[in-house]
Amino acid sequence: MLIFNPTSVRFGELDLPGVLLLSVDRRATAGGTAIVHAQTGPWPVWADVKVATTTIKLVMPLIDPASSRAGIGPAAELTGLLPGQFEALTFTASDQPAGRPVKFAASCVVLSVQHDLPAKGTPIRTIMLLAVADDPAVDPIAAVV
Repeated sequence: MLIFNPTSVRFGELDLPGVLLLSVDRRATAGGTAIVHAQTGPWPVWADVKVATTTIKLVMPLIDPASSRAGIGPAAELTGLLPGQFEALTFTASDQPAGRPVKFAASCVVLSVQHDLPAKGTPIRTIMLLAVADDPAVDPIAAVV
Protein backbone atom coordinates (compact mmCIF):
# COMPACT_ATOMS: atom_id res chain seq x y z
CA MET A 1 0.00 0.00 0.00
CA LEU A 2 1.32 3.43 -0.94
CA ILE A 3 -0.31 6.60 0.32
CA PHE A 4 1.01 9.90 -0.96
CA ASN A 5 0.36 12.93 1.26
CA PRO A 6 -1.93 11.26 3.83
CA THR A 7 -4.45 13.68 5.36
CA SER A 8 -3.25 13.00 8.90
CA VAL A 9 -0.71 10.77 10.66
CA ARG A 10 -0.52 10.30 14.42
CA PHE A 11 1.78 8.07 16.50
CA GLY A 12 0.44 7.85 20.04
CA GLU A 13 -0.13 11.45 21.13
CA LEU A 14 2.32 12.83 18.56
CA ASP A 15 0.99 14.43 15.37
CA LEU A 16 3.31 13.93 12.40
CA PRO A 17 2.55 16.79 10.00
CA GLY A 18 3.59 16.90 6.38
CA VAL A 19 4.09 13.17 5.74
CA LEU A 20 4.87 12.90 2.03
CA LEU A 21 4.69 9.12 1.72
CA LEU A 22 3.37 6.29 3.87
CA SER A 23 4.15 2.82 2.58
CA VAL A 24 3.07 -0.53 3.98
CA ASP A 25 5.30 -3.47 3.08
CA ARG A 26 4.59 -7.11 3.88
CA ARG A 27 7.37 -9.69 3.78
CA ALA A 28 7.81 -13.35 4.49
CA THR A 29 10.17 -13.68 7.44
CA ALA A 30 13.37 -15.67 6.95
CA GLY A 31 12.76 -19.25 7.96
CA GLY A 32 8.99 -18.77 7.83
CA THR A 33 8.54 -19.85 4.23
CA ALA A 34 8.06 -23.40 2.98
CA ILE A 35 8.76 -23.98 -0.72
CA VAL A 36 8.43 -27.27 -2.59
CA HIS A 37 10.07 -27.89 -5.97
CA ALA A 38 9.27 -30.77 -8.30
CA GLN A 39 12.09 -32.82 -9.78
CA THR A 40 10.83 -32.04 -13.29
CA GLY A 41 11.61 -28.32 -13.37
CA PRO A 42 13.13 -25.31 -11.61
CA TRP A 43 9.91 -23.59 -10.49
CA PRO A 44 8.14 -24.11 -7.16
CA VAL A 45 4.97 -26.18 -7.30
CA TRP A 46 3.80 -25.25 -3.79
CA ALA A 47 4.59 -22.55 -1.22
CA ASP A 48 3.34 -21.38 2.14
CA VAL A 49 4.25 -18.42 4.29
CA LYS A 50 3.93 -19.26 7.97
CA VAL A 51 5.62 -16.14 9.38
CA ALA A 52 5.40 -12.61 7.95
CA THR A 53 6.11 -9.04 9.03
CA THR A 54 4.42 -5.77 8.15
CA THR A 55 6.57 -2.65 8.13
CA ILE A 56 5.38 0.92 7.71
CA LYS A 57 7.64 3.62 6.32
CA LEU A 58 6.88 7.30 6.89
CA VAL A 59 8.76 9.85 4.79
CA MET A 60 8.42 13.48 5.78
CA PRO A 61 10.35 16.72 5.41
CA LEU A 62 12.62 17.46 8.33
CA ILE A 63 11.37 21.05 8.15
CA ASP A 64 7.61 21.66 8.30
CA PRO A 65 6.97 23.67 5.10
CA ALA A 66 3.96 25.43 6.66
CA SER A 67 5.98 26.91 9.51
CA SER A 68 9.62 26.59 8.38
CA ARG A 69 10.34 24.81 11.68
CA ALA A 70 11.27 21.27 12.59
CA GLY A 71 8.42 18.99 11.56
CA ILE A 72 7.56 17.59 14.99
CA GLY A 73 9.02 20.15 17.36
CA PRO A 74 12.09 20.25 19.60
CA ALA A 75 10.51 18.54 22.66
CA ALA A 76 9.52 15.51 20.58
CA GLU A 77 12.99 15.42 19.04
CA LEU A 78 14.50 14.90 22.48
CA THR A 79 11.89 12.64 24.07
CA GLY A 80 9.97 10.81 21.33
CA LEU A 81 10.34 8.49 18.40
CA LEU A 82 12.94 6.24 19.94
CA PRO A 83 13.59 2.70 18.68
CA GLY A 84 11.48 0.34 20.75
CA GLN A 85 8.76 2.91 21.43
CA PHE A 86 5.33 1.21 21.16
CA GLU A 87 2.24 3.27 20.28
CA ALA A 88 -0.90 3.24 18.16
CA LEU A 89 -0.40 4.62 14.66
CA THR A 90 -3.42 6.15 12.96
CA PHE A 91 -3.49 7.62 9.50
CA THR A 92 -6.17 8.99 7.21
CA ALA A 93 -6.12 8.97 3.44
CA SER A 94 -8.54 9.91 0.71
CA ASP A 95 -10.32 6.98 -0.96
CA GLN A 96 -9.86 7.64 -4.66
CA PRO A 97 -11.85 8.22 -6.83
CA ALA A 98 -14.70 8.69 -4.31
CA GLY A 99 -12.63 11.10 -2.23
CA ARG A 100 -14.01 9.84 1.09
CA PRO A 101 -11.55 9.85 3.99
CA VAL A 102 -10.53 6.37 5.17
CA LYS A 103 -8.88 5.96 8.56
CA PHE A 104 -6.48 3.13 9.40
CA ALA A 105 -4.96 2.03 12.71
CA ALA A 106 -2.16 -0.28 13.79
CA SER A 107 -0.16 -0.95 16.93
CA CYS A 108 3.46 -0.27 16.03
CA VAL A 109 6.96 -0.21 17.43
CA VAL A 110 9.62 2.20 16.14
CA LEU A 111 12.46 0.39 14.36
CA SER A 112 14.44 3.45 13.26
CA VAL A 113 14.39 7.20 12.71
CA GLN A 114 16.83 8.37 10.04
CA HIS A 115 17.64 11.71 8.47
CA ASP A 116 18.86 12.49 4.98
CA LEU A 117 20.47 15.88 4.50
CA PRO A 118 21.04 16.26 0.74
CA ALA A 119 23.32 18.98 -0.58
CA LYS A 120 20.34 20.28 -2.56
CA GLY A 121 16.67 19.84 -1.79
CA THR A 122 14.65 19.27 1.34
CA PRO A 123 16.08 17.44 4.36
CA ILE A 124 14.05 14.24 4.90
CA ARG A 125 13.15 12.21 7.99
CA THR A 126 12.34 8.51 7.47
CA ILE A 127 10.59 6.61 10.26
CA MET A 128 10.42 2.80 10.07
CA LEU A 129 7.76 1.04 12.13
CA LEU A 130 6.90 -2.61 12.69
CA ALA A 131 3.17 -3.34 12.91
CA VAL A 132 2.26 -5.71 15.74
CA ALA A 133 -0.90 -7.83 15.66
CA ASP A 134 -3.16 -8.23 18.69
CA ASP A 135 -4.28 -11.54 17.18
CA PRO A 136 -1.64 -13.38 15.11
CA ALA A 137 -4.33 -14.60 12.68
CA VAL A 138 -5.53 -11.02 11.87
CA ASP A 139 -3.83 -8.38 9.73
CA PRO A 140 -2.17 -5.82 12.05
CA ILE A 141 -3.46 -2.88 9.97
CA ALA A 142 -7.19 -2.29 10.11
CA ALA A 143 -9.58 0.19 8.55
CA VAL A 144 -11.39 2.10 11.32
CA VAL A 145 -15.12 2.46 10.80
